[in-house]
Amino acid sequence: MSNYSRRVVASAAWVFVALIAVPHGRCDDTKLSEMITGERWPEADILFHRDPSWLGGDDAYSLDLGDGRVAWFFGDSFVAPVTPGERRGTTMVHNSVGIQTGYDPLQADFKAYWRTKNGKHISFFPDDGKHYFWPGGSIRIDGKLLVFFMQSWTKDPSHAMGFQVDGWAATLVDNIDESPDRWELQRLEAPQNDFGVLVGSASLVRDGDHLVAFSVGGAKHEVYLVRWRWDDASAGDLGQPEWWAGAERGWVSQSELRELPGPVFEKGQTEFTVDRLPQLDRYVQFQFTDFPVSPIGVRSASALTGPWSTLEACVRPEVLMPSTPGLMLYAAKAHPEQKCDGLALTYASNTHKLEQLLDSSTIYYPQFVRVKLIPEAD
Repeated sequence: MSNYSRRVVASAAWVFVALIAVPHGRCDDTKLSEMITGERWPEADILFHRDPSWLGGDDAYSLDLGDGRVAWFFGDSFVAPVTPGERRGTTMVHNSVGIQTGYDPLQADFKAYWRTKNGKHISFFPDDGKHYFWPGGSIRIDGKLLVFFMQSWTKDPSHAMGFQVDGWAATLVDNIDESPDRWELQRLEAPQNDFGVLVGSASLVRDGDHLVAFSVGGAKHEVYLVRWRWDDASAGDLGQPEWWAGAERGWVSQSELRELPGPVFEKGQTEFTVDRLPQLDRYVQFQFTDFPVSPIGVRSASALTGPWSTLEACVRPEVLMPSTPGLMLYAAKAHPEQKCDGLALTYASNTHKLEQLLDSSTIYYPQFVRVKLIPEAD
């Protein structure tokens, strides 16, 4: 398997703006999936084609930086084409950053960033020895940017997936008003755990005086909550994580954990988003329900610690999938900062067929979906 195909297939394995007002409490007696309609939004996909030096990437977390600027964090990315518009001859870096200027993806500008060292194109968040970093959750914290990562390394190329994820990492940026090529990256100490949980691989959410990280691990992609004091995280101190250990034990210091606590929900995915939906006064989580082709699903809870509802399919594959066989769909995420009629989501697409991937102008670019809440009948 070639370097391109091994790394792209590896990425595939890891897997509310103006919503219609809904009367409070309706979610309690109606399945959330029955309140949602979804449709492809191909007109918005042009956003990711506006920088000719960037020819696609997956992951695609977004974060509102304020003043009309949105940061996008991508995993493996095709950059710096030799021939304009062609992926053949590009470099694939392990991560890249995009800046969207303007909240309307139909009109906003988009510019991608990575780094160059000794004439070679490299990841924006540089590799560290044997490790490279795929973005997880991110958050603005007291005027700074905090980004979590999945820490990965390359195994024997003959291995089915060719990579291993063995921990998490985090970086703090305190000059986010500057262009990303001027960002000063501060790599933080990230206390690893003995449970194989990727801390912060999904969303980061503020909860009062704490920062909470949705973190995924286990064979069933169980989801756990890890938190820090907000002020500590803002200062770059992640040394005292606490884990949610259920209603009876509450939050427990990682240093006191002798076994993995129960998850807040199972059947998660490595990447997903959690946002609070004011119209329902609930947190809403989006992800794909399975892999390689499945519906986008949704679950909700009134508190981060749950109880979380059952994952329900809300956007079907036939809505998402172009008429192209052999695609893999993954990395569904919500982007509440985007201006649209409803809530903007994106998802990633990929294929095991290298020639198809290199020649495609749509596969491996993030693709947009709009979801809306169905108003209650009078």
